[in-house]
Amino acid sequence: MDDLRAWFEAATAGGRAAQPSATSFPLAATLAAEASIPGAVAEARAFYAAACFDWGGAWVHRQRIGSREVFFVHVGTDGDGGWLEVFDDTGAFLLAASLDGTRLVWEPRDVARARIESGEPPP
Repeated sequence: MDDLRAWFEAATAGGRAAQPSATSFPLAATLAAEASIPGAVAEARAFYAAACFDWGGAWVHRQRIGSREVFFVHVGTDGDGGWLEVFDDTGAFLLAASLDGTRLVWEPRDVARARIESGEPPP
């Protein structure tokens, strides 16, 4: 998992984007086709979309990282906060993080999800 963490840390170091972009993280070109999204990944997107419906958005991306193909849910907001959930190509959960500007805080999924529901910033 360290390779996945390192990739996301490098990708977000340039500045957190509130939504998919043509030139920076998360790339609009990696948005997943709806028919390819596993159920668990769609559920994660639905959870985050409902939690931030009036001040952010949630998107599913499909990305090759090293030898792995992963899906990730990226949550962008109208501020510096954000969230990530990373899944393997079958939809099995791998990692979760809260974002604060360019800083990623890797944490258990239930902690990240509680954070968005409460509005609590990462530590």
